[in-house]
Amino acid sequence: MPPSWRLALPALAFLLLSSCSHHPRLAPFSSDGCSMFPDKGYIRGESWCSCCVLHDVAYWQGGSDAERLAADDSLLTCVARRTGDSAMATLIWNGVRAGGSGALPTWYRWGYGWPYWAGAVPDSVRDRQVRERGGADVAKEAQHECGEGAEALARPASLPETGPGPADAPGRNRRR
Repeated sequence: MPPSWRLALPALAFLLLSSCSHHPRLAPFSSDGCSMFPDKGYIRGESWCSCCVLHDVAYWQGGSDAERLAADDSLLTCVARRTGDSAMATLIWNGVRAGGSGALPTWYRWGYGWPYWAGAVPDSVRDRQVRERGGADVAKEAQHECGEGAEALARPASLPETGPGPADAPGRNRRR
């Protein structure tokens, strides 16, 4: 084989293989509750674990930076409403903002349902694979991880309709 072919064959193989459109596969939904943070208060006994399971649905799917911020803001609101403790909700919010980046190779990162090397998955691929997986069985995961049934996923009737939300959280600097 002439020397020029020895160089051309690997380059041709690389071009052929890289032109194939192969998208990564989304893993089945799983949740570990509040990851590296307690799932409930041990003094008063209130639980915010189901808030974390709902948050994990968004983190499992991944998406844009704006979607991540919205998921984190929803977690803050859910925890604040469930516990009445906006300081703790803000602490959790700061933790997920600092440690949940998709750039980190952790099991709780943004987009953890996708292989770490997947990078940005196109919305159409993400939406299709979430539909194919049947979404996330949040009630089942809340029962498994939190020992809470589907009723824990609804806003408790004893809590007010409004409460500390993302803009009300103390010490927040909203940067987009």
